Amino acid sequence: MIHPSKHTIEYTETIRSWDEGIPLGNGDIGAIIWSASDRLRLSIDKGDIWDCSYRPQDQPDFTYRKLTEFARTGKMGKIHQIYDKNGYGKPAPTKLPVGKIVLNLGVQENVKSVLDLTTAQAELNAGKAQVNAFIAANERVGYIRVNSPKVRVHLENPEFGSQSDSFLRRLFTRKPRITASMKNLRYPAPETGSRTVDGTYGQAEQHYFVQRVSEAFLYATIVRILRSGEESLIVYTVVSTHDGEDVLKHGERLLSGALAKGYDTALAEHKEWWADYWAKSAIDLPDPLLEKSWYVGNYLLASCSRKGFHPMPLQGLWTADNGELPPWKGDYHHDLNTQLCYQSYGKANHLDEGACFIDYLMKLAPQAEKFARTYYGTDGLCLPAVMDIRGEALGGWAMYSLSPTNQLWLCDIIFRHYEYTRDRDFLREQAYPYVAKSMQNIIELLEERGGKYYLPWSSSPEIHDCDKEAFMRPNTNYDLSLMRAALSGLIRYAESAGRPEDAEKYQKILNKLDPLAVSPDHVLMLDSKERLAESHRHHSHAMAIFPLRLLNYDWPEDRMIIDATIADLEKLGTRNWCGYSFAWMAQFYCVQRNGEKAARILNQFWRYFCLKNGFHVNGDYMNQGLSALTYRPFTLEGTFCALSAIQEMLLYCENGVVEPLRAVPESWRDIEFENLRGMGGILVSVKYHGGAMQYLSLQAAEDQEIELVHHFQGSFRASGPFDGKGSYIAVTLQRNQKFEIWAE
Repeated sequence: MIHPSKHTIEYTETIRSWDEGIPLGNGDIGAIIWSASDRLRLSIDKGDIWDCSYRPQDQPDFTYRKLTEFARTGKMGKIHQIYDKNGYGKPAPTKLPVGKIVLNLGVQENVKSVLDLTTAQAELNAGKAQVNAFIAANERVGYIRVNSPKVRVHLENPEFGSQSDSFLRRLFTRKPRITASMKNLRYPAPETGSRTVDGTYGQAEQHYFVQRVSEAFLYATIVRILRSGEESLIVYTVVSTHDGEDVLKHGERLLSGALAKGYDTALAEHKEWWADYWAKSAIDLPDPLLEKSWYVGNYLLASCSRKGFHPMPLQGLWTADNGELPPWKGDYHHDLNTQLCYQSYGKANHLDEGACFIDYLMKLAPQAEKFARTYYGTDGLCLPAVMDIRGEALGGWAMYSLSPTNQLWLCDIIFRHYEYTRDRDFLREQAYPYVAKSMQNIIELLEERGGKYYLPWSSSPEIHDCDKEAFMRPNTNYDLSLMRAALSGLIRYAESAGRPEDAEKYQKILNKLDPLAVSPDHVLMLDSKERLAESHRHHSHAMAIFPLRLLNYDWPEDRMIIDATIADLEKLGTRNWCGYSFAWMAQFYCVQRNGEKAARILNQFWRYFCLKNGFHVNGDYMNQGLSALTYRPFTLEGTFCALSAIQEMLLYCENGVVEPLRAVPESWRDIEFENLRGMGGILVSVKYHGGAMQYLSLQAAEDQEIELVHHFQGSFRASGPFDGKGSYIAVTLQRNQKFEIWAE
């Protein structure tokens, strides 16, 4: 059994920046541990703490019809004012920080920090002082143990602006577009308090603050300290009006139970959850950096995305601790970010962590129907591509924040979730109706010209930024790829979903869409006339290569397009790339079966666009000359996109074809992985030693036939019958039964 016990996140020096801190989380509450021994900070976060008091979409003319009119008449000033400046340019809606616990350990020593990925427990040492901490996997409580009863504990509330702040003070606390000062949000002063509480565990100190955000919403951060013998036990939680009216009473109940349970008992239960999580899949690679990054990435996945809670927004459960609101408000972006964040979970066999996002989308379906009706004027379903936690539009660059086709990228994830689970009830009752409604929104927007269907306007994230040229010639390859993928999925699943009559209807629509726009030298275009002319961060024109896989590398005509498009991206260079661009390019190389280039570019990504804790910081912050973007705003999509690319190197499983080790470097002579999950719900395990396949197993969620490309050299024996010879054989898999092959 492969396991992650050898992998840790370690710092030998005091962590001086919040975004390099030790991350903890349980899908609901998160924390980052950092700073000096006399002010050791646990910056706390909670997934559902938002200020949603302002709705940009309530402005007059905030509709698709008016946006189309403004685009056609060139009224860019109107577009900037309505959708950008008065929308995304406002400080709210936004995700909110929820405070911090500051520990004075009584020493001024260097702080050494280590996070054990196996147990999700942190240990920090400063001289003779030792701190252990975890956030309970099955409780909404964080635990801290300090080996001294004299540790000083201070609870700090976020420093929001006061309702009495003057205009000039608000003016001078404004920040650049990417972030905003917390002072721009003006709330009543928090209610604070401290007292001694009695329980079966003895007497404990309690500190709290309650922050009112709006008339209807407030939250409380509460901490208790129990000092006994030679140590202090500190427990904390965050509760809000989402949990009930009396937030303090609810939080105090949680902390009383935590203190009664104690650190060791809670830790034992916590370890059981994480042991079960790590048993779901494992890898062992000859590239130490990529192997460790896979474990770090999957640790972050379980820490910030857990079934039963909200899915991760841009920064997961680790909101900034620098006096500013999180970059880009910590919102939900559907023009790349959420889609890349939820790209890796299926193949990693962590279905519950991905179901968190799927459940959220299904829960928001009524809101998506309402938005389709009020914004698009259709009887379909569509979420704003930039939205708050409730599914309300934030605005932004309207070409992308309000593009209807981004919804279809969400639909692709939903259909893939079905493929990973093969849950027919989910397909019939949720997935297929959701995608059909999403496609209905598009169908009602399409205009017929010359026997073909076109959107009123088209875009390709984020080509031409927010200039008038960003309203491109319909249909861009981005829009075309997503429409073609959604229609193909509806046709493919119509019968299984109990709606066989739909297939003909969707086929007729598909037939009226143009083919993908390809240049004379076989490169995917932006639209029918415009070609990508410079380095760009978003590979949106090449969606058909990956993730949608509309082009098949095994078909010569498609291979020509894929090879030419990748070569063109290489020629244009990486000057304007973000970190996620490198991770996405690695996936193109996997499609191309180019393991050498995939491994090389993933190493560049993890070394130069990520911090040691796995946080993707977008820019080439170490100034390695890989990108002109050298800033470091933390978001998570690049981390999970790169995690997905590692898995794509190890396992191809599409359209009934299973091929392990499809895109690994020739120098990788020893590889193992266990229970990576492919399409069709197939679990695959491999042992590859000395440059030769030694063992392969397949286990399917349902009866199915596959074509297996196995890469065994010479003779082998199998646990069941198969057809064919050489590397390509046909195998009939039976539900939940292992099919195994051994080298002889």
